[in-house]
Amino acid sequence: MLRKLSGLTGIMLILCIDSAAAVEGIFPHSRPSDERPDIFEQQPFKPQEQPKLNLPAIEPPELKDKQISKVLEFKLESVTFSGNTVFSNEQLQTLVKPYVGKVIDTLDIQQIKNLITKHYIDNGYLNSGAVIPDQDIQGGILEIKIVEGDLTDVNVSNKGRLRDQYISDRIRLDPHKPFNLYVLQERLYLLQQDPRIKRINADLGPGDKKGESKLNIDITEERPYNFLVQVDNHRPP
Repeated sequence: MLRKLSGLTGIMLILCIDSAAAVEGIFPHSRPSDERPDIFEQQPFKPQEQPKLNLPAIEPPELKDKQISKVLEFKLESVTFSGNTVFSNEQLQTLVKPYVGKVIDTLDIQQIKNLITKHYIDNGYLNSGAVIPDQDIQGGILEIKIVEGDLTDVNVSNKGRLRDQYISDRIRLDPHKPFNLYVLQERLYLLQQDPRIKRINADLGPGDKKGESKLNIDITEERPYNFLVQVDNHRPP
């Protein structure tokens, strides 16, 4: 009996030694390296094409300066503004300050109007600007009205699977704020991030009234993935 146990003990001892050697071969006694594998940061999806926005010339709203045209020249004492929400009175006063205190004529008034309108356009407000309403110049005070335009219509053309409402909701701007080109471009770019959209063509044009604009958007979607499933009904022999 003891011989059998001794024999079994020898076998078990050999197995343990062999197992230990095998483990040592697989997992050698070495300290882990200080080097760490590179971790690749997930990059945001970038569309292959940028949204295309066509911008035809949009004339800012203007009124006929009937009363002003009768005035040859006068000393400009001050300027008052109405209708402005984007820029404060103080900001607009900075633009007209070089004319205040000087004798101006009709041409100068036109330059003042163009200067304010250009300030709006340069800041992305394409269909906003200054107009000179009918007025009698009294006390050298010039009244300037600011018309801040809106984006009134967004028309979507899409033959794909995305709903028109889904697209227009992501493009439509705040109705309580004047239309701004830079905000629209940002919305179009964010919409282009959708991997289901391949191409965006947008046309911005004048609306039905002065100071209004409308946007026509044409969407081209990516082709949906086609999955091919093959079933082999042959049985093994």
